[in-house]
Amino acid sequence: MAISISSILQKIKNELPMIPIYIIAIIVIMGPSYIVISDSTTSSNAFLITLATILPLSIVLGFIGYGCHRGQKYLNDKFLQANEYIHGNCDSEYSAILIGNNVSWSKKLHVNMSICGLKYLEKSFENTHKDYKIFQKIDEPIFNTIVSDNKCQELYLLGHGSKGTFSVSSDKTQNDWEINYSEYKNHRKKRIIAQLHCAGIHHGTNDESLVDLLAIEKDNSYVANGYIIFISVWQYCAKMLKKSK
Repeated sequence: MAISISSILQKIKNELPMIPIYIIAIIVIMGPSYIVISDSTTSSNAFLITLATILPLSIVLGFIGYGCHRGQKYLNDKFLQANEYIHGNCDSEYSAILIGNNVSWSKKLHVNMSICGLKYLEKSFENTHKDYKIFQKIDEPIFNTIVSDNKCQELYLLGHGSKGTFSVSSDKTQNDWEINYSEYKNHRKKRIIAQLHCAGIHHGTNDESLVDLLAIEKDNSYVANGYIIFISVWQYCAKMLKKSK
């Protein structure tokens, strides 16, 4: 009984951050419906029309809110007060996931949604008996250390960027707010590199991807063709899990 009560309390605690979203969803659905119904002689039809319009939007907003909550919970559980998580000893080869979430709150929404797919990527590491490291709030020194480490044979970059860059800060007044991949073209190649972020092309700049520059296994690597959404990240992580079985 004690275990059951503890489990229930933990579930309630996990869902507490979602309560404001539930309340907003109810207001979004019921508020306009009430206004339309009160001012219309065809109440039932007005209600159905309004519900059909508002309900899908509320579901989408609720889905995004829940995904962001789960992504943030993943970070909280994984890192606690640190910015680094290590699985295994990583004395020989290891894989690395670099999360660029030191960005604006609006961009962090997409990052948190994308993070929900990392459980599949982690499971693929475990299926293939790979040691791995995960870092959040990436800055240039951390990026340099991991890319320069010959023990790191697989590199997964999750966040925001373009085909040739990776954003590590929302403060664009700083010179090191983004990583330019072209600066790493002379580094030792990695077996797999996945740029799990947008890959738009900026005309007049160097748009070589890190996959183009350093990846050995192109088929298992990933670089998008333009903009992507979190579902693309989930699909890639699920694909890697399937390959690992």
